[in-house]
Amino acid sequence: MTKFEFADILRSTLSVKLPSSEVEEHVRYYNEYIDGRIRMGESEEDVLASLGDPRLLARTIIDTSPGAEERAEGEQAASGGDPSQKTGRFPRLNPFWVALFLAVVVLFVILSFVGAVIYYLAPVLIPLLLILWFINVFKRGGFR
Repeated sequence: MTKFEFADILRSTLSVKLPSSEVEEHVRYYNEYIDGRIRMGESEEDVLASLGDPRLLARTIIDTSPGAEERAEGEQAASGGDPSQKTGRFPRLNPFWVALFLAVVVLFVILSFVGAVIYYLAPVLIPLLLILWFINVFKRGGFR
């Protein structure tokens, strides 16, 4: 592939999604980059090989350019799809359900902690409470 073929593929791929001014700006940048590396002594083939596939490069430029998310949402809306499916964003959460979920989690943690304390202290507390009860009963004069 030559520098001109690389630029043509890059231009045609970018022009599908970006305004022509941005397309030309990106193509000009890569042409200058390639020329600069050639002036530094690299061959055109090596420079183009290091850049990789111009279609993949164009896709990366499109995905990272300002307004990429809005374009993706617009495309999804036009196709009738859910924008959260393509952009990878989660749908908005209802604050009531989030608060309810957090309350249930906190309650579960507290009950688990209390249950664990009772589980480990029961073998000591039950005999101790029985001994104290018997002492109290005998101090009053026994069973009547």
